[in-house]
Amino acid sequence: DENQKMVEAVPRGDVAKPMDFDAARRSIPSGTLLIQYIQCPHGWAVLGLDNEGMRGMVLDVDKERVEVLAEELNRVVSAFEGKGTLTLESDIRPLSTKIYELFVRPIKGWLNGNDEVLVAPSGILWNLPLDMAYDSAKGRYLLQERFAFGYVPSLKLAFDSPGGRRIRGKPAFLAFAPVFPTKEEQKKAAGSGQAERRWRLELTEPPTMKSGFDVLVHSDRETSQLTEAYDKAGWTAMRWVSHQATREAFLGQAPKATRLYLSTHGLADGLEPFNSRVVFRDSASAFTSITMGDVVTSLDLRGVEDVTLSACQVARGTQWGGEGAVGLSYGFLLAGAGRVAAALWNVEEQAAGEVFGEYHKRLLAGERPLQAMRSAKLRLMEAGKYRSVGSWRDPGYARSPLIWAPFVIWGRPVE
Repeated sequence: DENQKMVEAVPRGDVAKPMDFDAARRSIPSGTLLIQYIQCPHGWAVLGLDNEGMRGMVLDVDKERVEVLAEELNRVVSAFEGKGTLTLESDIRPLSTKIYELFVRPIKGWLNGNDEVLVAPSGILWNLPLDMAYDSAKGRYLLQERFAFGYVPSLKLAFDSPGGRRIRGKPAFLAFAPVFPTKEEQKKAAGSGQAERRWRLELTEPPTMKSGFDVLVHSDRETSQLTEAYDKAGWTAMRWVSHQATREAFLGQAPKATRLYLSTHGLADGLEPFNSRVVFRDSASAFTSITMGDVVTSLDLRGVEDVTLSACQVARGTQWGGEGAVGLSYGFLLAGAGRVAAALWNVEEQAAGEVFGEYHKRLLAGERPLQAMRSAKLRLMEAGKYRSVGSWRDPGYARSPLIWAPFVIWGRPVE
């Protein structure tokens, strides 16, 4: 019954009402371009939509070339996720150049006059963030140009309204950090001879998804600094850490937020996207999770303008009819949230904290969301440091797209 409720909550593309492209065009902000990549039986096509009109193009790209490209990216990402193997920027640049030549160069003229680009990927493109595309003629990534990229599961969802935003008084920033260890858990780890950071946590349910997790030792400071910044800016700012950050607390408090921040672990389920989840506390010592299905069926987030998921893999999705890439981020959008900031693949805890922390500081300063995320990624790329298996300060590591490219924003173009 629960699975059926989840399925019914997600509109299937084959029965959904078609988009009104003329109405959509009029609602697009000036300087914003929407791009829909379409995987055809034997190749690819692309549609572009801005407030000037719509255009289309068949790309001179065969299916096999794109599959090889995706396999290359999956290989280096999997090596990074599984073994901590970090490919140097110089080694991954040929892959980034292929992305540019296949999917960006043919439509580069469309980008002229626009500062923000909202992309609806198709098929295997969901795992290819376009700002990692490298223009060899200019010697720079798209991230280093003026364009700020965002993503939507489909063009239709970009304009589907979840309902009116609730009128609020004082805005609220709410943060949750369930995987920061309690004092008792720290003592337990020390007593067992385990290093604090490598102490493994186990999910109590569901039994089929049991998996170990590292504690997130930076999540307390990460959420504390942001809560303090929002409090100084005049917001209502609250956070729940360790045993306070329970599933029950989140489900009860999340609808009250204007901006919602989660520093936790994520699990993407490519076969059953409704089971993609983030980790929460079940009690002081036990861990459980909240799935995409829980978000869709249990939360009304129409008053939440931003959800930040400082967790691994939660921006991933699985193609679902005409709705595009369906996953945890999609679930928060469907529940009413305006946008979701998240990561496509596994990321190092400190890097995630730096990117999402800078992103929120820039939001507080009045920067537009896509531009704020671009600035935060640039800052990480140009900082010249990154804690990994490799060197702290090797620029070859710091500039690698594996570090900064996975951080993306999913959402609608209009607040």
